[in-house]
Formats: sequence, C-alpha cells, structure tokens
Amino acid sequence: MKKIVSYFLSAFVALSSIFAQTSLDNDVYKKVSASVFEVVVEKHEDTKIIYEKELPLERIPFAIRNDKYMPIGTAFLLTDGSFYTAAHVVNLYGESVYDKYFVRDVNEKVYEIDKIQAFSERRDFIKFSAKGFKFSKGMGLETDDNFELNSDVFSVGNALGEGIVIRNGSLTSQTYEQKNGDWKWLRFSAAASPGNSGGPLIKPDGKVIGIITMKSENENLNYALPIKEINSEKAGTGSAFADYKYVLPNILSYKHPRKFEATITLPKTLAEVNKELTQLHKQNIIDCVNEMKKDYGITGAKCFDNSQEKDEFFMRTLGVTMPLLIYHNQSGVWDYARPNNIQTYNLEENGYVEYGSMVNYYFARIRPPDSVPLKELIINPKKCTDYLTKPFNLSRNVYGEQINILSLGEPEKSETYVDYFGRTWYVNYYALDFADALFMTFSLPLPTGVFLLGTISTRKSVTATNYIDAQFMTDFIYPRYGGKLKFWRQYFSLPSDIRNKFSVTEKQMSMKESKDSLSLSIGDITLSVSKKDINYNDESAITVRTGYDKIDGKVVIKNRNLVFTTSTTEADFKSVSILQVKNPGANAKETLIQSWNQLVNQVSPYNNEPYCQESYTYLDKIVYPAGFDKDKLEYLYILTFAIEGQNKFDEIKKFAENIEKGITLK
Repeated sequence: MKKIVSYFLSAFVALSSIFAQTSLDNDVYKKVSASVFEVVVEKHEDTKIIYEKELPLERIPFAIRNDKYMPIGTAFLLTDGSFYTAAHVVNLYGESVYDKYFVRDVNEKVYEIDKIQAFSERRDFIKFSAKGFKFSKGMGLETDDNFELNSDVFSVGNALGEGIVIRNGSLTSQTYEQKNGDWKWLRFSAAASPGNSGGPLIKPDGKVIGIITMKSENENLNYALPIKEINSEKAGTGSAFADYKYVLPNILSYKHPRKFEATITLPKTLAEVNKELTQLHKQNIIDCVNEMKKDYGITGAKCFDNSQEKDEFFMRTLGVTMPLLIYHNQSGVWDYARPNNIQTYNLEENGYVEYGSMVNYYFARIRPPDSVPLKELIINPKKCTDYLTKPFNLSRNVYGEQINILSLGEPEKSETYVDYFGRTWYVNYYALDFADALFMTFSLPLPTGVFLLGTISTRKSVTATNYIDAQFMTDFIYPRYGGKLKFWRQYFSLPSDIRNKFSVTEKQMSMKESKDSLSLSIGDITLSVSKKDINYNDESAITVRTGYDKIDGKVVIKNRNLVFTTSTTEADFKSVSILQVKNPGANAKETLIQSWNQLVNQVSPYNNEPYCQESYTYLDKIVYPAGFDKDKLEYLYILTFAIEGQNKFDEIKKFAENIEKGITLK
C-alpha cells in the first residue's frame, strides 16, 4: 500500500508542476514592466592607456556597443512613490569611477538616483528617489506580506544586463539569516542571473513579496529579502555593516576579527552617503590594522625581535639580489621569503626586470637600460611602470581577445610614504577605468634601479585596504644595496631633494673618488683602496648588506657588511669583505652560540691563515673592537680577502696586509 500511495502522490506532484503558471496576465505584465527599471552607470573609457593595437570593439554586440550606459542591476517602484534595489548594487562606500547611478525605464528614459531615504547593508536593500521622475497615483507595484510555500513566483530583473526579463518558478522555502536569525530569507527556484540583484520577486498578481539579493552558488535556489523588512530601519537612518576577518599579507598566522557598523542620518544624496561612510570605513580599517600592529608590527609584542627567531635576525645578514619579505608563517615562525618563480625580462641596452609574485603582490627589481639614469625612474614613474607592463602581462579582455597594454600612462596620483626605518617609498596609482581598478606601486630606489612592490585590484580595494597593507609590508622589506661602481656613482649623485629623503642607514653610505683611489663608508665601516692594490674600474661591484639591532629598546637597521669586488670578467680578480657580526647572547640557540665562539676563538678558517676553495684563495681574519672584553663582546668583525687562483698564499697575505691599512672600524 505504501508503494501505491507513494506512486500516486509523486504522480500528483508531477501533474501539479505541469500546470504551474508560467507567465503573467497581460495587464499584470504591463504594470510590472512599467514599474521595474534597470540600474545603470555611465561608461568610462581610459584615455591614458596605450594598447598594442586598436581595441576590437566591433566584436561587442551592437546594443551594448552603442549604449552610453552600462547595466549593473535592477530597481523597482512601489506605490509609496519610492524606488528600491539591493544595497550591493549601488556603491554606498569606497572609491569608484562610477560616482553617479541611474535608473532606466522600459522606454529607455534615464533618471539619476537622488536622495537615499533608507538602507540596510545587512538586509541588503536601499530606498531612494530619482531626479526628474514624476510620480502619480496608480504608478508602482503593490506589496504583499502574505505568501505560501510551493506557490508560483516570478523573478523580474535586468538579467545579464540585456534588459528586463520575467521568469517563473516556485517559492521553495524560508531560511534564517546566517548571523543572528533576525529574519528569514525567501528561497525560490525562478532563475536569477547576474543583473537580477535588486529586482522584485512577485506573485502572479504582480504584488511584491521580496527583493532579489543573491543566488546559491551550487544550485538554482535564489534568495530574496521579504518585503516587510524594508521597514526594519529606524525612520531617517541607514545602517552599514560588515563582519570580517582582516588578514595582513605577510602575517599568515592570524586573522583579526572585526566589525564595521555605522548608522547615518537620512535623507542624503548618494554622494553624501558615500563620502560619510567611506571615511568611517577607512578609519575602521586603519583602527583594525593598528590593533594588529600592537602584536605584529615592528614594535609589536609578537614581532621577530620578541620571538624565538630573534637572535638569528639580529646576527645574520643576507645578500640575495631580490629584496626579501619578512613574514610570520602559518606555524607562527618568523622567516624571510621571496617569490618562488622569479623570472627575468630583458630590456634594451642591458636593462632587465627581475620579477615574481607572492601574497597577492608583485615583486620586481628594475635595472634600467644604460641610457636611462636612475633619477629618471624616480622622477618619471610612467617610464618605470612602462617597463613592467610586458613582463606582468597586463592586458584587457575584449570579448574573448586579450589585448596587451603597452603603457598605463601617467599616474593618476603620486605621493611618498616613509616606513618605520625612515626609508622613503615613491607611491603611484595608475587608472584602469575599464575595470574600475587601480595599479598601485611602492618603489624604493636602489643603486641598480628600483625595487617595486605592486598590486592590481578594484579601485575600492586599493584605496581602502591595499595601500594600508602595502605600508605595513614596507617595514618588513629587507633589501640588499648592491651594484657596479658606475651605478653607485648615480646613486650617490641623485639630486638633493631625493637624497634628503634617504633613511639614516642609507645616508651613512658614501663614496669619495680621486684619480687613483676610492673611499667607501657605510657608518661603522670605512674602506679606502688604491688602484695599485686592487685594480678597480666601472664594472667593479660594491655590495652593502644590512642587519637588525636593538638600540635603546628600538629595532633599527644597521649597515653590517661592505663588499668590494673587481669585475668577474677581469683576469686579476680580487675581493674584500668586511662583516660586522653581533653577539647572539647567552640565551641564543646553541648553534648560534657555537658559531659565535668559533669566531671569538679564531677557529679555522677564521685564523688569519690562507686556504683554498674551488678556484680561489681566501684569508679570513677576526678583528675585535678596541679595548674589547672577550666575555662582554657585543660584536666583532670578519675580514675576508679573496684572489683568483689556488695556492696563492703569499700573494693573499700581501694583498690582505695592504688592504687592511685602508680599513677603519668603529
């Protein structure tokens, strides 16, 4: 019996679905069509961007190509004379190229959104008026709070941005709002495509029971806000709300829980609402990051100087060409990182771009062509960014075809930012208006060119969060200052308005040249050499490596290593390195203490005796500060000398003796 009952029951359900209403009565259809509007914005075209060829705009369908507006959603008019749409359709806060929004009726007449009368970001609705729209009795749709599950409903909206369409389905269920269960969403099976947001969910008689807000990702079950919820806000107010977990790009171990809640008085114009909420939202993000800095900033309680890894950070110096990012990994350990897949793109005249990406940011080191001075990369950011467009594969998709971008043009905005250590970063923002996006770059001058940290994202994201994240990361960028002698000359001869912005550490680097001698200083270390002792030329290389220290309770960067090397293409290759090593302390890891004791006790190879390695002869010597106490030694120096060829013991001793006369240590 159960099987028979089940059979007839399923057959009845199938028959009832066949006879479900699939279209609206003609009078209802006309009423709905006159009361539902497209939400559109004016198209923005880029005037600064240069493409590899003319954009194939003829591929765009005629109606879209010739429309001065771009559809983004749906709105509808009620009998109270006000318009309604979903809150996420209109940009309530955050920067955007779309500063004006419009509604367009079935006759293609356009009205600009005027005053925002009510809104709720949690419930995802906006109530507004429109400039120039004349409301008269009999216009608009009626609402109905009464509905039955498994009844016929219709979704009405600007599906896929191609005009208002009406599609049928069933009201399937109700489900609680996810956070506190303050209301129940309506779930329905009528199709809802991108562009349907903000449209009405109606009954067969044309009465509105909900505002379409979102769709299920995995199935054709869509969501609408019950129409009665439009009265949830206190009269004359609007409320913004975001519940999120903030993650700093290089702090992978922690997600900071945060809420953005703001209530503002209404009515106000959309521009006024956007300005007020944008300021509040930005401040909310700044406050959030400042809270995270208390733990993870350079002065934070959980930064690397208060971690188990602190002794390694203070003792070591690193020398890779691509600047490193110090990060806190998911296991809670501080470490250095660089992009895994670093590539090189060759420019003309020996220039190149070394680049990669990690933590959703570009990392690039630009060595300009020989004919382009370093100063040009700093004062002319367009030239700098033009070098990046090809290796970064910047392009625009025009109906399936990727059109390469050759230049983003001049930056829309330029500014400077000084990080915790006093280093000045040159910040530039480039517009990609076709995507309502920005390309943001933070550039740090180096002797061989510039290091660049950059990202591309929506204008809203860049101006609200990305620029704050990039500022945070600059404190954790670990660069090496290195390059050929001819590049260092440019670095030291930069105009005073640029040099004056250098950090204390960068200003400690200096060079003096005469006809046959050269003097290099990096603060605690000075090296003076003559050409008779080391035959240097324009291709000789200078490298300065830094390390961390703590002075008066403050983390600082110190210049710890100076390396001077003749060109590797010369037959008579010679090199000298002067490295300041910090005492790791009695509580450091055993391996660090052993390394330190090896230096203090001048254990081989640090015993001033020559040795061979590969095709070179070396000599390492330990130098202690004047008046040192072995048990209270804060730091010492390692002098390393190298010459090409094996078993040149007498020659390396003579070379070291002559060079050491020109070394001054503090």
